Amino acid sequence: MADGPAQVSKIEQSRTTGRRLESFGWFALLMGVLSPTFTSVGPDWLQVAGGVLGLALIGTGLWAVLRGRRHLAPVLPSLRALAPDERIVLFLRSFSDDRGLARTPKLRLRHLLLRQFLVSVNEVRTEEQQIARGVAPFGRMVALGQPGDRLPRTGAERAYTTDEQWQDEILAALDRADLVLLAAGPGRSLEWEVRQVVQRNAPGRLAVVITRDRHQYQEFRSSVGHVFPKGLPEHPPEGVRGKLFRSRYVRALIWFEQDWTPHLELLNGRFPRIDVPARALPRGLRPPSARQPAPRPKVVTACVAAFASFWGCAELAYLIVPLAVMMIGAGPGEVSGLLAITGNPTFDTVFGLTVLTALWVVPFVLWMRRALRGGPVAVLMLQIMSIFTGFVLLVALVWMAFIAVIWMAALSAASRSFAPLAVLLPFQIIVYLAGAIALPVLGFLLLRREVRDWLDSRT
Repeated sequence: MADGPAQVSKIEQSRTTGRRLESFGWFALLMGVLSPTFTSVGPDWLQVAGGVLGLALIGTGLWAVLRGRRHLAPVLPSLRALAPDERIVLFLRSFSDDRGLARTPKLRLRHLLLRQFLVSVNEVRTEEQQIARGVAPFGRMVALGQPGDRLPRTGAERAYTTDEQWQDEILAALDRADLVLLAAGPGRSLEWEVRQVVQRNAPGRLAVVITRDRHQYQEFRSSVGHVFPKGLPEHPPEGVRGKLFRSRYVRALIWFEQDWTPHLELLNGRFPRIDVPARALPRGLRPPSARQPAPRPKVVTACVAAFASFWGCAELAYLIVPLAVMMIGAGPGEVSGLLAITGNPTFDTVFGLTVLTALWVVPFVLWMRRALRGGPVAVLMLQIMSIFTGFVLLVALVWMAFIAVIWMAALSAASRSFAPLAVLLPFQIIVYLAGAIALPVLGFLLLRREVRDWLDSRT
């Protein structure tokens, strides 16, 4: 909280506008991700233009999705009006943190340039939304909204009240909250809330979230650290890597043992670490001895197996035509043009591509192994590549279906000895079709909560 709202905000939401903005945003994101692919076969200037356009579309799409969600965010009539049997998580913070908690990593220019066109679902959620998802096992996250809001922030469901009633709202929610999240920030009202939290809550029902940077936390610690029975711990110094590649507003978590002994757990500070900091909140509120890794979900194994199998078959399908032509003794000039039309490598490139494929096997195997062991970056890349590859294959299949008849007829007319090669294009189509169906399905299944919980249990 800040120093207390002066008046109830006048919320100006439109569900129609929200749905239109969100739909436009997702379309812009899709076009932004695919833009470099559409221009990759053109001249250099077109490829550069495609990259610039893609980045602009991604930024515009993210803004539109987030803006639309603010129009669709629920607004509570009062914290005191919540159903008495409903589990809630009370989120207390300084209003000055709202802007930072509304960030998404992808909207930061540095992150956009470093990772460019890789967009995960978590990057289309604000950090406050990610916190709400992280504490979902404890209940529905609620908070008081900032006075003057025209649109509520996404994440915690907000109620708006007057200057005379806001403390009563907080106390009513404190008495029934299953968990209280307290963001370490400035403000006299937050100091009052800290005292009420410590007096009314058991240590197992409280977590302090460190936001922005260690300097804000040190000011908070100096101001109200004495209110906690055993104080608050020092923030560990950030290394050079953490300062250079910091990409999250939520920095760390403090949880307490039953005797109020505090424990500080860093949730971020390394790049490219894509695990959502808020996911560690339920895990961080348990003693370290109770943090056992969850079993690997079957969908992860299935996706790794399908992805590895597809790429092995796809490489074989890509190289088998020129290799087969060479084995039957055809001259380079006989079918070189036909191979180029169909997208297969010609005789002058097949050897180099075969060598590159062999060299690519080692990092690919390491990637798959890391994904099976729960590496968050490896699993994220597997998710993105599965969905993206499936979409690209669907586009490629349209072209392959168009030239299939022409290719087989040309091979049959060129020489009877080439006729057996007419079955190779259907082989390619079958491989690509299987990948176009299975890979995006498995990629979307990797978004399931059981996969996120498994990754969290291993960090």
